[in-house]
Amino acid sequence: HFGRVDVLINNAGIIEVGPIEDQPLAAYRRAMATNFFAALYTTHAALPYMLNRGRNEGDAAIVNISSIGGKIAVPHMLPYTAIKFALTGFSEGLHAELRHKGIRVTTVCPSLIRTGGEVNARFTGQQKKEKRWFVLAAKAPVITASVRYAADRIYNAVAADRAEITSTPQAWLAA
Repeated sequence: HFGRVDVLINNAGIIEVGPIEDQPLAAYRRAMATNFFAALYTTHAALPYMLNRGRNEGDAAIVNISSIGGKIAVPHMLPYTAIKFALTGFSEGLHAELRHKGIRVTTVCPSLIRTGGEVNARFTGQQKKEKRWFVLAAKAPVITASVRYAADRIYNAVAADRAEITSTPQAWLAA
């Protein structure tokens, strides 16, 4: 509407939980379509507007919300982890290619954030057992961050022109 895009935040994601032997190939396709291709398509659509900004308008920014799962493999979450590795690589590549063209790219690799999103996860294998550990982990205050904390860290990272952040000390140590 305004002829320009100042900030693009790619934050689509789904989670498939269960052992690899119980993960259907369709789980990988769903994760790739949502967790990777949504960011790719949106970036591709916004990029011409971001590249055509006037010099006096300031830099544009792309923020890709990946995951600590894009840095270290998480057991029983292989579709999610594999695709978050792809998103992290894509985001780092965008940073390398676009930083000299006035577009800042920040890759965000948070650990668990208490978003309530665990209610939408898909479970395979021993579904009750898989769900129990995942829901418990997703709500544990010691290993998770609040939405407000994560949002503040992301905002500050973009404002400071950081190429990459993790949202918690635990995620930083794990990476």
